[in-house]
Amino acid sequence: MFSLCCLGLAFCLFASSQKEMKVNADPKLIQVIGVTRHGVRSSINPIPSLPCPKFKETPGEITQKGHEENYQLGESIRESYKDFIGSEFSIKKHYFISSGEPKTLISGQSIFQGMFNSSFVDGMKPYPSVPIHSETLSSDHVMMFSSTCAEAISAERQYVTKTDEWNEIAKANKEFFGKVKEKGGFSFDITFGTVPKAAEQIILATHNGFTSTSENCVFDDNDMNDKLIELATKRNIMNNNPKDTELAKLQASPFINDVIKNIKARIASKDKEKEFVMYIGSNANVLGPLQLFKQESPGRVPFGSLFYFEVYNTNGAKTEGPYEEADIKVKVGYRKFENGKLEPVGEACKTCNLSPVMCNEQDMCTIQQLKDIVYTNEEWLTKCGLDEKKPEPANNETEIADKPVQSKAFSPAALATTIVLAVVLLIAIVVIVILGIKNCSISSRLKAASANSDGMAIQMKAMEPEAESASN
Repeated sequence: MFSLCCLGLAFCLFASSQKEMKVNADPKLIQVIGVTRHGVRSSINPIPSLPCPKFKETPGEITQKGHEENYQLGESIRESYKDFIGSEFSIKKHYFISSGEPKTLISGQSIFQGMFNSSFVDGMKPYPSVPIHSETLSSDHVMMFSSTCAEAISAERQYVTKTDEWNEIAKANKEFFGKVKEKGGFSFDITFGTVPKAAEQIILATHNGFTSTSENCVFDDNDMNDKLIELATKRNIMNNNPKDTELAKLQASPFINDVIKNIKARIASKDKEKEFVMYIGSNANVLGPLQLFKQESPGRVPFGSLFYFEVYNTNGAKTEGPYEEADIKVKVGYRKFENGKLEPVGEACKTCNLSPVMCNEQDMCTIQQLKDIVYTNEEWLTKCGLDEKKPEPANNETEIADKPVQSKAFSPAALATTIVLAVVLLIAIVVIVILGIKNCSISSRLKAASANSDGMAIQMKAMEPEAESASN
C-alpha cells in the first residue's frame, strides 16, 4: 500500500511539473505592429535658383529611389519575420494603414510588393495590390496629429525658441542665413526656425543621389550644403527633446492607443486577425514614439526606418486565440533602415528593445504599462482643444426646416428586430381579443344565470302565503 501511495505521488508531481513546463514555455510571437517613414520623395520647397530638373515627380511625391527602397524595406521585413508572416498575403491577417497622403499610400504598396513578391507569378497581370486603410486627413489624429493638434504642439514647443542654446545658434548663424537667402533666391527670411525649409531640397537631392553640379539640385558650395543640413537637423533635434514628456504624449498618444486597440483585436481573435499591422507615415510618426521612449531625436528619421511592437503570448498552455490579456507581453523597439536593409537585431542594435526604458526595466511591457505612458483619447482631445461641443441652435424648428429630409435605411438586424416585435405585438393583440370575447361570454352567462335565479326567487315568494295558509 505504501508503495502504491509513493507511486501515485510521484506521478502527480511529474504531471504537475510537465504542466508547469508547458505554461512557462518560451513566449510565442502572435503579432507584429510597425510604423515606418515613407520612402524618399521630391522637394516641396524648391530652391528658386536651382530648379533641379531631376525631380520629375509632382512636388512631395515618391521618387524612383523611394519606390526601390520601399520595396527593399518590404523584403527586409519579410526576412526578419519570414516564419511568422508567411509568403502568401491574407487580407484578414495583414493590415496596412497610412495617413491618406499619396506619398504614404504609394509607399505602402511598394512595401507590400517587397514583402510578398515571392508569391507573385511571373507575368501576372494586373500586378497585385493591397488595400490600405486611412482616415480623412482633417480628422486623422493617429497619423496626422501634427495637423489636428498643431496649436497645442506649437504652444508646447514655444519654450525651445526662448532657450539660450537656440538664441546663440540663431545669432551665430545670422550672416550665414543671409548668404543662403541671397544665393538661393528665397523669398522668405531664413532663420534657425525656418532653416529646414531652406535645406529640404539639398537633403532630398543628396539622398536621391542628385549631387553633381550639372544636375543643378544642390549649391556648388559643399560647405554651404553640409552646414544647411547640419543646422536643419539640429533644429529638429531641439524641437523633439526626449525630456519633454508633455510634447511626447501629445505626439504619440493617439498612435499608441490605436496600437493597443489592434493588439486587443488580435488577442480576441480565433483566426489570427491583424497578425501583422503596418502603419506608413512621415518623419513625425516615428519621431513621436522615439521621443516617448526617451530616445535622443535623430532630427530626421532615415526613410524606411521602423518603430515596432512585437506581441507575445506567455502562457504556453494556450496555443491558439483568443488569449488572456494578463498573458500578453509587448516588446518595443526601433530599427534604422540604411543601405537597403533594416538594421540587424543583436547586441550592436541598442534600440532594438526599448521596453526597459518605460516598463520598469523589464524586457517586455504589459498592455496596461503601454496605456499608462500616454493620454487616453478623451484626455488627448481635451489637451488639443478638440473636445468642445458645438452649441445647440437657438431655434430647433428652423434647423429642421433648413435640413433636407433624409430617409434612413434599416440594417438587416434592425429590420429583423422590427418584424419580431411586430409579430409579438400582433400575437398579444389576438390574445387580448380572445380573452375579451371569453370574458364577455362568461359575463353574459352570469347575467343570464342571475336573471333566472331572480325569477325563481319571485315565484317562491309568491307561493309563500299559500304555504302558510295550508300549514295553519
